[in-house]
Amino acid sequence: MSKIAIRIIWLAATFAVISSCGIPTTQFLGAPEAVSSTVTPPTVTFAHNVTDNGTDPDKDIENEDFLGYELYYKFYQWMPNPVDGQFGADLSIINAASAGTGTVTGQGFRRVWEADKTILQPPLISIDRSESGDPFDVVLIFPDKPSASSPEPAEAVFLSRSVQLARDPYAGAVRVERTFESDDISTDPPDPDIPASIPPTDPNIHMAIVILAYGADKTGGTFGPLYSKPVMVDQPLEIILH
Repeated sequence: MSKIAIRIIWLAATFAVISSCGIPTTQFLGAPEAVSSTVTPPTVTFAHNVTDNGTDPDKDIENEDFLGYELYYKFYQWMPNPVDGQFGADLSIINAASAGTGTVTGQGFRRVWEADKTILQPPLISIDRSESGDPFDVVLIFPDKPSASSPEPAEAVFLSRSVQLARDPYAGAVRVERTFESDDISTDPPDPDIPASIPPTDPNIHMAIVILAYGADKTGGTFGPLYSKPVMVDQPLEIILH
């Protein structure tokens, strides 16, 4: 047998031993599933990916890296057929993206923060390992009318808990909490997260949401951030300004 053949067989055998001895060679998080949205009232729903991200020894599933889910948002000028505009272009690009946030932020999306939090503490939606083995939906609820008649803040509801949602605090002239309520969305002059092309007289705007699973990559003891592929809603939400 030639030396080349022997070397190939030895490499194949070594890989088989490494793969079968419990050493993780690839860190993986599954993207959220069954993502859907309703325009009015503006609501987004997605299913926890229990198969890829859950921990349940009784079901032989265990992902020690998964910690929860992250959300990103982007505003658009209202259009009768948003898929024909920038929203549709973003949808094609993001849903074809690889794992991570690079494409998401590169398309101008900003991270959704937890209200009253001034320090970046991912994940926004934290899922305890003891709960991750069960299927559940996460529902994102946004105000659908001007805040005078709809005082409820935007929130994410999951399991028995909820998180109040806020816009990127860097989206203002000063670093303060900004919500998704109409009184906090300025188009005249526009906030940094509002396209300058939106006329201040427009009665409403569109908003897209991108969702990613989030975790900690424990390989090498670095505990760096780990993300799934991003998933974007297939139709934008409608935020009524006035």
